[in-house]
Amino acid sequence: MMNSWTKLQLPANTSTIPSLYVKYDLTGPSYKILITDLTNIWAESLARTQILQRAFKLSTSIDPSDDKEQLNVLLQKVQDALHCKKGTQTKLSLGSNPEELQLGTLTSLPAPFEPLEWHFNLLRLPHGALIEELLLPLLQDHAGLAADAKALTTALEEKDHVISRLLDKIESSGLNMAEVFPSLRGARKTLTRSVAESLVPGLAAFDAKKFAWKGETAQQLSDEGAESFGLLGSKSSTSRLKVADDSWWNKLDTSPGFDIDESSGKINGQQDKRASQNRSQDSEGAFEVCHSLNTGLFIYLTKIDEITTSSIEESPRRRG
Repeated sequence: MMNSWTKLQLPANTSTIPSLYVKYDLTGPSYKILITDLTNIWAESLARTQILQRAFKLSTSIDPSDDKEQLNVLLQKVQDALHCKKGTQTKLSLGSNPEELQLGTLTSLPAPFEPLEWHFNLLRLPHGALIEELLLPLLQDHAGLAADAKALTTALEEKDHVISRLLDKIESSGLNMAEVFPSLRGARKTLTRSVAESLVPGLAAFDAKKFAWKGETAQQLSDEGAESFGLLGSKSSTSRLKVADDSWWNKLDTSPGFDIDESSGKINGQQDKRASQNRSQDSEGAFEVCHSLNTGLFIYLTKIDEITTSSIEESPRRRG
């Protein structure tokens, strides 16, 4: 099953590369991975036989042809690099043609084994893939959230009706409100029903029109960094989401290699620093925006749509 879109962490010195997002299914025996700049999508899908051929070509330090378990170990180590774990690196370079990107990953392995290097060769898909893989799933999620909001409102209205009937019974019986709601004890005002509703949270009827779902959700996203709510699954600020330059990938390095200390077999560079810099510079949250140049379509998505409608608005082997 494909994961959600997440920010692709790359070395901090790749300033010419726009914000990229990645989603994948690396659970084996086959895999699929997609990368997008919110204007284009690149993808690669490999069956088990093709993965084994790639591993043989790269002479990987984990041999996936041994058994299914070894294949799973290899893919897990690749995922570790995509998750930016300690002792890993990622590198984006231009592929063998202008329509191809090569995403390389490098993962340290316990001594005496050499780091595991893997290359994804991703081809740029037709623009219709942007709608199929990014836009439509976002719209479907948004419609589902709007429907959930309407269902929640209906449930609250039903509970309000029950509470109102109970309050009617309390009033008609002459029972002191403070006996039912201890928080009202010591209240200076006369304990009328309206006073109780103003002092006891949840007692008053829910007013959907006065409850600013959109505004409060947007502020929560701003305050908390949208980590839990981002539709692209990453911390973000929509002000940092920009349309990618045309053909930005043509400026990429054409060398897919990594910097490895041959004497120690350790990965050079500061991956942790890279990740922290990216997260601080790109505290981005693609919760609300999806932009498509080719259609001129700008969709503004929020966690909850208008509360009264559910419609959509616009075992490793050694080398050698």
